[in-house]
Amino acid sequence: MSDSRESSPDWLRTFQ
Repeated sequence: MSDSRESSPDWLRTFQ
């Protein structure tokens, strides 16, 4: 990941 804080829900879905 590279400063993808704007895609918070994006990486959250992958982590879930």
